[in-house]
Amino acid sequence: MIKSSDKGSFDAIVCLHLLRSFPERVVTLTGAGVSCASGILDFHSATGLYKIKNKDGSIPYRDVFRTRVQQPEQAAEQLKTLGRLSELCLQAPPSTAHSLLVHLSQLKLLCRSYTHNVDDLDSKAGLPLFDSNGRQVHVTLHGSLSILRCNICSKSCVLTAHHVAQYKKGLFPECKECVEEGKELRLRCQRHVGVLCHQIVYTEDGPESDPVAEEKGLLLDQDASSSPRVLLILGTSLKLSGIRSFMRTMTYYNYLDLLELQTSDALVVFVNLEQPPCSMVPYIDVWLQEDVQAWSDRINRGLRMRKGL
Repeated sequence: MIKSSDKGSFDAIVCLHLLRSFPERVVTLTGAGVSCASGILDFHSATGLYKIKNKDGSIPYRDVFRTRVQQPEQAAEQLKTLGRLSELCLQAPPSTAHSLLVHLSQLKLLCRSYTHNVDDLDSKAGLPLFDSNGRQVHVTLHGSLSILRCNICSKSCVLTAHHVAQYKKGLFPECKECVEEGKELRLRCQRHVGVLCHQIVYTEDGPESDPVAEEKGLLLDQDASSSPRVLLILGTSLKLSGIRSFMRTMTYYNYLDLLELQTSDALVVFVNLEQPPCSMVPYIDVWLQEDVQAWSDRINRGLRMRKGL
């Protein structure tokens, strides 16, 4: 692994590899670092959400997505915390790093974007979930705060300011679909009306807690087998559970090419101020130790200059 803390030293090489990745041979993996510039704290760092404590020493954000419908009294404070976090994500603007992902998609370079984040700022920046051919472009590994699902009818809806207001009062928002159906059937009572909950998957819970884990695994295998030219890893420490499996799968086929003495011009670029874990070093070609926003801005400008845009 090559380490560089000199700003701009690898910009030309990265831009060249990106532009040679047409069509759709770039895969990205993003973490909380791409959203910190938007005012959203990460979870695990020294200043992250998991370091915020109540007066009794409890960590309000630790189990905020595990709030139980069956325990409304105990859930009230968690729902208020969830409301504050949801409001922050709803109001936050996308960052320069999010814009880079959109730019790669517009240039037909992006094969797929994977993210650990649940803030949905990628979509707000303009990154589509699916392309015009119905191919999934963006994968939220842990779910999204912007999507709510009813605990009874299982129908989904997009998070709104009304939902946030209910959460901040310590209440679950009612499912509009259940309410309307109850009116039609004249059976509206508490047990017939569902409430809207987030579908966030915790890293430590394992794949069995994720209803679409198999679909995500199939997408990852498909992307790896296509031997992407560039894997960009932006703003993540690579310390979360399961990330080693992701890296091993994504670089597996390029490793086979090297074993067979075939030329592999794939490039794995890690952009983060914090160094990667030792277990990740064999999978990374270049570690650029700098701010991900400043780097994304330069790459955005470099791609436009080379494409004459």
